[in-house]
Amino acid sequence: VGGIEPLVVLLGSSSSDTVEYAAGAMQNLTKNEVNRDAIREAGGIPPLISLLSFGANATAARFAVGALWPLANVTANKDAIREADGMPALVKLIKSGGCEETVRCAAGVLWSLGYNNEPNQDAIREAGGIDALVQLLKDKRSDEIVKCAVGALTNISPLRDNQDAIRLAGGIPPLVTLVKCAQTTMLQRLAVGALRNLVIENGANGDALVAAEGVPVLFGLLQSDAETATFAAGALRSVLLNGGRAGTAVVAAMADAADQGKGN
Repeated sequence: VGGIEPLVVLLGSSSSDTVEYAAGAMQNLTKNEVNRDAIREAGGIPPLISLLSFGANATAARFAVGALWPLANVTANKDAIREADGMPALVKLIKSGGCEETVRCAAGVLWSLGYNNEPNQDAIREAGGIDALVQLLKDKRSDEIVKCAVGALTNISPLRDNQDAIRLAGGIPPLVTLVKCAQTTMLQRLAVGALRNLVIENGANGDALVAAEGVPVLFGLLQSDAETATFAAGALRSVLLNGGRAGTAVVAAMADAADQGKGN
């Protein structure tokens, strides 16, 4: 722990090699949970965020965002990253493209920052994070990047403003596509969980789910593994309770399913 403060100083060095060394050391230190508090207490979070401005292809930025991800799992660090203007820096890094690993980690940091933290959920939206995360889905980036993006969208979607922003960013159709075409159970489950959150007491999002032909897709998951089926059932229940056109679509899908059952 005593070596952390000197490393924080080195993060501000004028030597790019020194900065890379210090950022890499910080990333390694965050593997130990004890160090995650110590790095914050030593003032390490602001200089790590500053390194993100180097861009996704910079080694120092890759190390820095790799350090910020585990740091973001600590409650006090979630607030410290927001207060150090971490959200705009992370969103800019995602939008810059470049190194897949750096983009994945940046989306992963947002995933962790949004968990059970309403101020961060607001801050991610205000920094343009929703558009950036949805774009990762539309661009069909690697499964690992998409998993982090969906996780981040799921964690910020309890807020009504974020639910609406995700719909307006065109996020519901690619989530439905993921549910249909995901290559892994985890990715499919994350996408279903995101859809479930998005339609809770939100009729407009329920209508968007219907327009994206998501209701039959969710019905098809009711015979899936227990967790995925629970998420799908929760989404359908919310859409039904919302009423309107989307509720009617759920009733129609239920009738179709009953008719098919009789046919069997």
